[in-house]
Formats: sequence, C-alpha cells, structure tokens
Amino acid sequence: MPISKLIIPFLIVALLLWGGLFFMGPELAERLSYASEKGRQQAITENFPTLKQADGLSVLLREVVRTVKPAVVEIRVSRKTRSPRSIRFSTGDGGSVGSGVIIDSENGYVVTNEHVVRAPDDVKVILADGRELGAEWVRSDWMVDLAVIKVSPERLLQIPMGDSSKIEVGDHVLAVGSPMKLPQTVTFGRISAKGRMIGRSAKYQKFLQTDAAINQGNSGGPLINMSGEIIGINTAIVSDSGTNAGLGMSIPSNIVKRVVKQLIEGGKAIRGFIGLGFRPVDAKIAAELRLPDTKGALVEIVVIDGPADVAGIEAHDFIVSIGDKPIANSQELRHIVADIAPGTTVPVELYRDGELQILSVKIAVQPENLFRTPRP
Repeated sequence: MPISKLIIPFLIVALLLWGGLFFMGPELAERLSYASEKGRQQAITENFPTLKQADGLSVLLREVVRTVKPAVVEIRVSRKTRSPRSIRFSTGDGGSVGSGVIIDSENGYVVTNEHVVRAPDDVKVILADGRELGAEWVRSDWMVDLAVIKVSPERLLQIPMGDSSKIEVGDHVLAVGSPMKLPQTVTFGRISAKGRMIGRSAKYQKFLQTDAAINQGNSGGPLINMSGEIIGINTAIVSDSGTNAGLGMSIPSNIVKRVVKQLIEGGKAIRGFIGLGFRPVDAKIAAELRLPDTKGALVEIVVIDGPADVAGIEAHDFIVSIGDKPIANSQELRHIVADIAPGTTVPVELYRDGELQILSVKIAVQPENLFRTPRP
C-alpha cells in the first residue's frame, strides 16, 4: 500500500483527537491532564525498586525528583521574621516565602514549619503548576516547629511519609523547596548525623542533619529519601552568614506524623508530662552518686503533686529507663515522655543511693502554660 494512503488514516485520527480536546472545554482537559499525571506518578513510584537495582544513581534521582516535585509548594505570608545570628530559620528575615509539602491530596493538607506561618496577615499556597490557593485554616505547634495548612483539595498530588527511624548516617537524600524565592529547587546530599539539638528554635528537638544545601526559604519543605518518601521537614540551618554551610536540620518524619495527626484531629498537639527538671551529669558526679555511667537523667527538680512526685521520685534520683526504653540523657527522656499518651502508667528504672529501683508513674497531660510561646 502506498505511504500516502497510510498517512491519511493517521491524519483523520489526529484531527478527531484535536477536535475532541477543543470542544471538551478547558476544565475537562485539565482533569484529563491531572489524571494522566497522577497515573504517571504512580507508575514511576512502582518502578523505584527496579531503578535502584538496574540503573545508575542519576537515573534514580531524576525519577524521584519527577515524582515528588508536584507535591512541593511555595508558601507566601505577609509579615517579617527575625532570627538569631548563628542559628537562622530558613525563611530568612524577609519572611515572605517559605516551603511546604502536600501530604494528603484528598483532604488538602499541607505541612510546613510553624515559624513560616506564625502570626501572618495572610497565607497563600502556590502549587507547582502555578495555581494559588488560600488557606482555609492553619494549625500549628511551636514546640516542634510544625504547622498544617488546609487548602481546597482539587487536583493535588501528595508524597507519602517515610519511616525516619530507618534512615542512617550516609544515606542519600534530596531537599526540595523555595530557597531565596526560587521555587522547585532540588539539592542533593547525605544524612550527616541524627538526634541533633541546635539551640532555641523549638523546645523539642531531635533533628536529622544533612549536607544537602538548605537556604532561607527552604523552611517547611521536604527532605526526601531514595524511595520518594518524606523522611524530614527542613527547618533550620546553622550558619553565621545566613546561607548554606552544609549544616541543615530537618524534623524527622516520625515526629511529623504524630504531631500533624494531632493537629488535624484535635487542633493542637497533646504531650505527656512527668513533672521533673534535670541537670547534666559528668564522670565526677556519676562517681559521687555511685552511678554505673553517665547515660541517664539526673533529677534536680520534682514538681509538687506532679506525676513523678506522686510516684515517689526524688531529687538526685538517676533515671536510666522509662517505659522499658533506655535513655541516654534528659533530652531523650523528655521526648519519650512527650510521646506517651496521658493516663498511661509506665515503669521508671532509676538509681537511688547507688541502688537500682523501679517505680510506676502515671503520665499526665502537659500543661499548656509550661513553656511560653515565642514572640514572632
């Protein structure tokens, strides 16, 4: 058959398709495009294991980036922020732009940092496709520096939450966000450390440290593993200049999941409370108190009629485990207690006068006025 006769049927089909798109209207065309993009995203995600085994790192990175970028957003607010000189939030002094990530496309939930949306006049979420959505509500928790924004759930794409307990030092990660008002910026690096504390940015800190470049404006954006999952929310940088020095800090996804769930369901985060204050322990103090080592938390203050006081815990007791979880220091103890549901009774293992004892403590609800809310 002549080639000219083969071309004619193809031209007819092409004209019919073009005519169909022309007459279906822009709204239906957008929905078809959204469905196609959602299907492509799912297909790529399912192919990640194969890419890891059969292809090079560059191919895997390219596909991870393609599937996560549609869920990363730019967040614009109308007020200014200030930061300490050596520890700077990655929104910067302008405060007009931060980042966020869609974690629930069906309900329109976007996660970001609390300091990005603290006391704003207005909050706008700019999607990867350029659409601008207003916030229906914003719920936040300054003690871990997290916030949830609800937007209209129309043609949104989300990224799944990963398990941050499985990430290890040396693992590859990607940071995605809007540094210096440059949306959809992707940087690549590794996990440098875990369990970091950096100062006054939040009361509860257990940061993942990364050398993936994070700058002002990255706040609230996701830290992504090589399976296209969120394993952290980028929050702060340690830098004298205010620009990337290879010391980026991200809130682990397991903390994010717990706090965000509470914010969505109840409007605020609920934490356990034991009613204790602690002091540091060095080798000299450990020897004086006949302690096995310095891994634990030395009680300095007991809140009168608090859960610990009622259970019989005293000043100078050295707590080494709570709820059958060993602790390394007082900061770790605070995190463990905060994660325990109020009303739960847990065993507390401690040394008193050189002897090991086990007491039972009923965890209470942390008072709302325990810490003062930071000024904007």
